[in-house]
Amino acid sequence: MEDNRLPLPASSRRFQEHEVARPERVAQMLERLPDDPDVLARMKGRHLLSASHLDRELVMQIFRAAARYEQTPRPHKTTLAGQIIVNAFLDHAVNQTRISFESAACSLGASIMNVDRSPTGDTEDAGAMIELAEMFNSYGDLVVLKTRATETFDAIVENAMIPVINAGNGEVENPSQALVDLYTIFKWKPELMFPDVAEAQKLQVGLFGAPGHTRTTHSLLILMGLFPWAFKRIVVFGRVSQIFKPGQRERLEAAGLTIETTAELYKQETTVGCLNIELPKMDVIYSDLLKPLELSKINREAAVAALKPSAMVLCPSVHLKEFGGMLDSSTNNAYFSQARNSVYVRMAVLQAMLGG
Repeated sequence: MEDNRLPLPASSRRFQEHEVARPERVAQMLERLPDDPDVLARMKGRHLLSASHLDRELVMQIFRAAARYEQTPRPHKTTLAGQIIVNAFLDHAVNQTRISFESAACSLGASIMNVDRSPTGDTEDAGAMIELAEMFNSYGDLVVLKTRATETFDAIVENAMIPVINAGNGEVENPSQALVDLYTIFKWKPELMFPDVAEAQKLQVGLFGAPGHTRTTHSLLILMGLFPWAFKRIVVFGRVSQIFKPGQRERLEAAGLTIETTAELYKQETTVGCLNIELPKMDVIYSDLLKPLELSKINREAAVAALKPSAMVLCPSVHLKEFGGMLDSSTNNAYFSQARNSVYVRMAVLQAMLGG
């Protein structure tokens, strides 16, 4: 007999997840973090343009606020009711960053105004960018701004009289995504936020994506430099020339991070050989790109098999095009949890910048 009843949504997820997705993790993070609202108040009415503008205490308070939002089922208090968030993702299609900012704003009661392109259609026209900034000043209370060209980004920021959140200025930075990424790592191991970490507890982190040309990786490394004791070593995979911008690596190492590259470690080794040596050591794998390496299917399967069962795989674009199908059903899959965390972290940022 045909069933004519309205179908129900799925009752559970069809994929496995890393242990960071367990509900008790957020409670453990909250237990560790002291409450200091005066620190968050420093963000009110200010821009968030670079991870370098954040300090350790401010990052920890953002994480505490995000954890509180994560523990609170919707509907959240509509503390930003009446405020207008301008989501200006110029030259960009809809992506996770934009969607998560929309969800965060709506969860706090704010209204969203999406701007996909310049009214003139030309984002390289400096005059048009000044006019666009003036429209934002008149129509909104805060701008979430992402552009392909840093010149376009800078022209708007220089004329913005309302707070701007950098959601990606070319290849330079994406500080709110770095907050999401580090929140996910520390929710897994909240004890790493504090000094005197035992050597055995420190994380080895593998990065795919040149830090000098990958905005999310660049910002994440800056924030990791605020907690250098948490990381035993950071290994950058790949043989891209000029993998760092001038002075970038030196600043990170001066902050206390130990950075190595497979190009330096294994001058005669193949890409597959580097993976076979280093992947089994890694506690966190971070890939900004959907397609981090050109590997055959056999080598991709071998790379996945080489991961520690407890290793966390993160990707700010949610899904790894070539590895995702293999990782979705593994305990290494932390990128869907990371995507959920992005809403809570961005709620904390919006509330601090607009609501106090």
